Amino acid sequence: LDNRGEFKEWFQCDNLKKHGIELNPKQSNISISEKGVIRGIHYSLSEEFQNKYVTCLNGSIIDVLVDLRSSSPTYLEKIYVRMSPSDQISLYIPHGVGHSFQALESNTLVIYALSSIYRPEKEFGINPLDSEIEIEWPIYEKILSMKDEKAPSFNEAKIAGKLPQ
Repeated sequence: LDNRGEFKEWFQCDNLKKHGIELNPKQSNISISEKGVIRGIHYSLSEEFQNKYVTCLNGSIIDVLVDLRSSSPTYLEKIYVRMSPSDQISLYIPHGVGHSFQALESNTLVIYALSSIYRPEKEFGINPLDSEIEIEWPIYEKILSMKDEKAPSFNEAKIAGKLPQ
């Protein structure tokens, strides 16, 4: 921080490699959300796998990860992480883990680096208000996209065979 503003490094492949993580981004996305907006629970069934690296550049979020991998020892467990620019936290989200967040402030900006290109036919979601997943969203007034609102429940996705293996 100086009289010009701030500079932050949010991604460096060598830092991830120290933790045994290899991420070669193929696409990067930015979302800007109003207070109360929930995005997700999203995941990919791409054969290329889709790992994500996420950080919050403005505002703040509660980021929620849900392990959807049936063979995982943490299957259906959730992790909640509060993120804001002052926290300087970035999350690595491996393939098969569902990702969602709720914006805690208006004009919240989140950036994602993805290891594979978005392919709509390979992208899926679970309704973020699903009673089986039971995410405890901090803001009562929830704003969802039509896509997320109409997303199947966990059980519906499981029955349809649309969960990560």
